[in-house]
Amino acid sequence: MRTQGTLIKWNDDRGFGFAKTRDTGMEVFAHVSEFPHSGRRPQIGDLLSFEIVSGDDGRKRARAIVFEVPATGRADFTLTSIDRRASKPPSAASSRSQRETPSRPRRPQHRREGRGFSGLIGTALFICIAMLAGHQLIEAFRTTTYVPPPAAPSQTVSPLSAAPAARCDGRTHCGQMRSCADAKWVLRNCPSTAMDGDHDGVPCEDQWCR
Repeated sequence: MRTQGTLIKWNDDRGFGFAKTRDTGMEVFAHVSEFPHSGRRPQIGDLLSFEIVSGDDGRKRARAIVFEVPATGRADFTLTSIDRRASKPPSAASSRSQRETPSRPRRPQHRREGRGFSGLIGTALFICIAMLAGHQLIEAFRTTTYVPPPAAPSQTVSPLSAAPAARCDGRTHCGQMRSCADAKWVLRNCPSTAMDGDHDGVPCEDQWCR
């Protein structure tokens, strides 16, 4: 009695593997000599039809193995996810959308190149104008004559304004003076003073004009 299953393990170098039955889930030994001699090598995921026999060692073996070809007619049909995705035909909606979607025309390359060249020229021209304007501004600043503001009129301080209370009124000694300026004014303007003992022109050196 034949049964159906799937090849779940396969060692192509050693030429054997294991198939799992569809109804009971039992794993049986499968040797390459039991496969069709069509040149097609077994692959994991292949749908198989085979007979189950007991070998000399008591293990279950698959005999007279045949590849189960689905209704699509593909001789290399497997249960692997890669083959299922590859064998799935595109839907009519996706094919129609691909046909109806117009491809966007590519813009000529020379337009972008020309636009970039024009921008470069404009940038260079702007830099030149800015440099020229800056140079003219610097030259104008250098050539401008600086006119200092008018100086404030000098104020001459008279001896009387420096020492408004300075007057002779009979004072001749340092003890009668109020400040060094007062003593100097009295020494210069009043007679018979006794404030410059060393005659160096500085009166009251011990008291006011130290």
